Amino acid sequence: MEHFYKDIYGFSGVDLFALYKKMVSRFDSGSHFVEVGAFLGRSAVFMAVEIIKSGKNIKFDCVDHWEGSEEHKDNDEVNLETMYEDFLENIKPVKGAINPVRAHSIDAAELYKPNSLDFVFIDASHDEESVKEDLLHWTPRVKENGVIAGDDINNEGVANAVKWFFNSEKLDIIGRQWMMDLSQ
Repeated sequence: MEHFYKDIYGFSGVDLFALYKKMVSRFDSGSHFVEVGAFLGRSAVFMAVEIIKSGKNIKFDCVDHWEGSEEHKDNDEVNLETMYEDFLENIKPVKGAINPVRAHSIDAAELYKPNSLDFVFIDASHDEESVKEDLLHWTPRVKENGVIAGDDINNEGVANAVKWFFNSEKLDIIGRQWMMDLSQ
């Protein structure tokens, strides 16, 4: 299956896609991935195509409330009234590989048992307090040999929260992405 993420409006790029490829390669069938903050689905369809191409049975949930955020209010590319429907339309070619979970991040985290997820990618709200809350609620759900990662480490609020939560010496930073391998 060919990638079609370029057809979907969004901000994801090469560094995130390299991380997603690495996670699909690293983990086996039976793994469970969660993307927190799916927006219109650009990164989600990239991950779904990678999962399909791998032939692995990896469960992939996309968590979002699909209500938009402050940064989307003046964006002509985003219709806040139809974000969820637009996401569903965008993922149609790979809908069997993506499970949308329509909920706020913290509420969605409660749906998962501790130590049950192999990979969690956080890209929801970008203010410091929200990122801290995401880290507090999602990290316990990641297995001891799993990976938690996120986007926008170049954003001051995100960077402060990630450095507050993790020992920054163990963080991998790749472009705008940050990653913590919990097996280390």
